[in-house]
Formats: sequence, structure tokens, C-alpha cells
Amino acid sequence: MVYGAEKDYTSLSTEAAKAATNYGGFTVGVAGGKDKNVFGEYRPTVLINSGLEIGGGREFNLVLSCDVIIAISGGSGTLTEMAIAYQAAIPIIVIDKFGGWAKNLSNKYFDDRKRLKCLKAKDEEEALKKAVKEGMKKYANSKC
Repeated sequence: MVYGAEKDYTSLSTEAAKAATNYGGFTVGVAGGKDKNVFGEYRPTVLINSGLEIGGGREFNLVLSCDVIIAISGGSGTLTEMAIAYQAAIPIIVIDKFGGWAKNLSNKYFDDRKRLKCLKAKDEEEALKKAVKEGMKKYANSKC
């Protein structure tokens, strides 16, 4: 799991990373700035200090490191990450039951170019299944 590691180690993305770790998952936290001591008791498996501020470029490193993104609720930072994914043709899965940009863009396109639709998932389990399916499609069509 790649996520935006933040100083607020009770953020939704950090909580998801903690859960992934508890289930034996591998986590990559992309942090703004260069401070390696910002995560309280929890640390990701791998920490990448982008040297960039949150809202000022870190999101490019974060999103472009993903095969698929899952959006849950979301404010302006989530919208930025979703827009980067859209521009890069990275599939976007949204869990819209919590509101925010995930709900606003559920089963919709960002613009008239209709590059890809934000795929709705009813819950976390369905979101993971869709993410794996979309990720596998990308590799099936890959020449690497």
C-alpha cells in the first residue's frame, strides 16, 4: 500500500496503512519535506521523504507510484490526487458512502475527454477487489 504519510498519524490513510501492516501488508509512506521523525509510534515499512511540501508536489510522487488508487471521502488533497491519477490514466476506485470528492465523482468522468470513469465501490472489500482487477488489466495489457 502506498499512501500519503503525514504528521497527523491518526489520518485516514495512516489508519489504513496500520491495518494493512496488521494483516501482513507492505506499506510505503510518501511524506512531504525531509523530516523522518513525524509518525509517532507507527512507521511505514518504507518511508520516502519527497522533499516536497504537501499540496506542492508530494502528490505526484505518491500517485504516480500507484497502479490504482482508492479514494475514500476526501477534501482538496484527495481531489488533487484523483486529478493526477486521471491525467496519468491510473484507475480510480471510490467508496462514496463517506461523502467528499469520492461521492462527488462516483461513477463519473472528470471532464468531457472521458479518459476513465471513477469506479464506485459500495464498501472497502469491493474497492479492494476492483482495485486488484483494474491493476491486473493494466499488467495484462503491458509490454513489460
